[in-house]
Amino acid sequence: MGFVDSCFLGNIYGLAGEYAWLMETLAAMAKVLGWPDDAVKRLNAMTSQLLHGVTDEGIELVALRTRGFARGRIMGLVSQGITTIEGVLKLAGEKLGKLLTENVAQRVCQVGRRLLQIREIEESRPETDGAESDAPANDAAESVEWKDQFPPSDDMGFAYNSDVPVVIDGQPSKRRNLVRINGVEVSLTDKSFEAFITLALQAKHDELGWVNSGEIDHFTTYHQTIRRLRGQIDEATVGVASDKLIENDTCKRYRLSVPPHRIQIDRDTILRHSPSLTKIFQKYDNPS
Repeated sequence: MGFVDSCFLGNIYGLAGEYAWLMETLAAMAKVLGWPDDAVKRLNAMTSQLLHGVTDEGIELVALRTRGFARGRIMGLVSQGITTIEGVLKLAGEKLGKLLTENVAQRVCQVGRRLLQIREIEESRPETDGAESDAPANDAAESVEWKDQFPPSDDMGFAYNSDVPVVIDGQPSKRRNLVRINGVEVSLTDKSFEAFITLALQAKHDELGWVNSGEIDHFTTYHQTIRRLRGQIDEATVGVASDKLIENDTCKRYRLSVPPHRIQIDRDTILRHSPSLTKIFQKYDNPS
């Protein structure tokens, strides 16, 4: 790896993204092949390590990424023995400000508190693991509310990963495009916005929602487009992991893993600001 000495930062980051994508695919294959859970978990962890340039101890802190808080400062906290969101919040105040600067510390704590709130909500949801109920069998059967469950999305029985609302109206912001995911504004580059629109339109057009990689970008660069889209979503901290929201079926297909009725698209506003997307919308127009 001696050539690394003469590599530009962007080249190294690109290589990391390539290997992270391969590791993500390997983890998915390992799960399908029945590898031990610990092995699959380790492979998934290596994906984050490669993508964000942190050690295993710094993976949880990656969720706190915000402007001014990236690899260098994450590993700085790890060197101080701080490896959890709770640990960061306990340190909040003057000491954290000295480590990160006051403004960055405030942003990190704000993100951390929001993540813990989301975690508490998820942990408080009732378990649906099929455990037996004390109620009579007939009563239990009559009480099932199928309408509140997400329907299987394909013949294999895969369900949607999330039910967060997605609003796409194409409002511009500093050469970027704003979308709202779970009520949080996400700033997307033009390329990421085009990919997100494609995924959203397919989700509205077809309940399966799968989009072939070649429809997202060229076959040599589509994974980079997806990686950047996921990264921009993660930066906004929307309450759901980007790899769950932008789902991959390990067959070079992706989808926006949200029920169609949770997606709102303002076509007129989008095309007013981004007329270049007209062809994409025309593809999904219903002739009837």
